[in-house]
Amino acid sequence: NASYSSLDQTLRGSYQARAIHAFSDDLTSANAFEQDSEQPRGFLRLKPAGRGFGIDIGGAAELHKGWIVGLSVTDIGLISWKGNAASSDFSGYIDISGVIEEGTLDSLASEIKLESEIRERFNTPMPTAVRLGVALRFEEMFDRFPGELLAGIDYNQGLNNEPSNFTAARFSTGFHYRYRKTWPILLGGYTYDLLRISRVSLGLGYSTWFMDVYVSTFDIIPLVSGEDHLSASLVARWKILCGHRRNQVPECF
Repeated sequence: NASYSSLDQTLRGSYQARAIHAFSDDLTSANAFEQDSEQPRGFLRLKPAGRGFGIDIGGAAELHKGWIVGLSVTDIGLISWKGNAASSDFSGYIDISGVIEEGTLDSLASEIKLESEIRERFNTPMPTAVRLGVALRFEEMFDRFPGELLAGIDYNQGLNNEPSNFTAARFSTGFHYRYRKTWPILLGGYTYDLLRISRVSLGLGYSTWFMDVYVSTFDIIPLVSGEDHLSASLVARWKILCGHRRNQVPECF
C-alpha cells in the first residue's frame, strides 16, 4: 500500500512481496553482488537448477494460391526447480523522493525485511502461447509482380504471466522483399500489444544457395525519438542439401 505525491515527487508506503528462486548446487549464493570465497565451477559444468520439458505443436496450409495460414501452440510444459529452491516473503517501507542514487538504493535495501523462507522445490509452467498467422506471397498472387514480396500478420496470445510471456495480446505485421534473387533483401516489421508497447524494426539480408545473412534493428523508435541507444541483431544460417544456386523449401535444411 503506497501513495505517490506529484507535488514533491515522493513515493511512500509499505509493501509485501513473495519471491521464489532456485540456483545451481554448485553456487553457494543466489545474489551475484555478494562476495564468495569459493570459486564456482565453469559455466558449462554447473549442475542445472531444474529440469523440465517443453513442446511446440502447429501446422500451416496454403488455402489459396499465395495465401498461407498457420496456427501453433508453443512452449507447452513445465520446469521443476529443485536446486537450492526457496520461497521468501518480504516486507518493508518505501520512502523515495527525487532522483534515486546509489546511496539511496542502500538505504532502501536496509528497510527490506525477510519475514520467512521456505526451502522446498517448486514447479513453474513454460511461457505457453497461441500464435495465429496469415502470410501472403504477392508474386504468386499477381502475374508480373516486380520481385518477391512476402507480407504477414500475426496474433500472439500468451496463456500465463511467466517470464518472457504475458497474457496481453500482441499483434505483429512484417514484410520480406527483394527485387531479384541476386539483390539484397529488405525487411521490416511492426509490433503492438495491449500493454501499449509498440516497436518498429528495419533490416537487410542477403541469401545465397549455401547461406543466409540478416541484420536488423530491434526497435528504431528510441532512435527516432532522440534517445541515445539502439539494439540490433545479426543472424547467419548455413544451408545444406540445397543444390547449386537453389534456395527452395523443403530441399534446404
